[in-house]
Amino acid sequence: MNLELFSFIIGLSAFVCAILVGTGSFITAVLQKNLKISEFRQNWINEVKSEFTHLLNTIDEYTNIDRDDESKIKDMENDINRQITSLSLCLNPFEPDNEILIKYLTNLNFYLSKSKTNHSKEKKKFTFEDYRKELTILMQKILKKEWVRTKESVFKQWKEKVCKTLKCCKKV
Repeated sequence: MNLELFSFIIGLSAFVCAILVGTGSFITAVLQKNLKISEFRQNWINEVKSEFTHLLNTIDEYTNIDRDDESKIKDMENDINRQITSLSLCLNPFEPDNEILIKYLTNLNFYLSKSKTNHSKEKKKFTFEDYRKELTILMQKILKKEWVRTKESVFKQWKEKVCKTLKCCKKV
């Protein structure tokens, strides 16, 4: 009788250990997946920051170049258009702030062409600086939302998966 009880306890212990190891492996897999997604999001944030900074620097350069150098003007306009396109493609046009930023970027060429014909450097600089501030504030807002989403998603997804698997939470 003692041998049967001992065998039962050993079998039950092995079963419980297998369940714990399986659950631990599952939780680890979920965490690794979420961390990889977070890594992709962080790379996206860094790429957008870099592209946006490069665009603003190019525009600063553009507003200060000699207006008689048509070749340089054309090259810079092409570079600005490429950067605007690249940045726009990184944004989801169905999110309200992104949609606004895409419109700002699209209108940027209008402001730049307006600055080409404007002979008063003071006025041109003031106009672009105001526009630049609005662009920067909007980009900061978008990047902050994405950063918060990235931080929250790791924990939220992990909690949902674990609770669903273990069926221990009433509401997630």
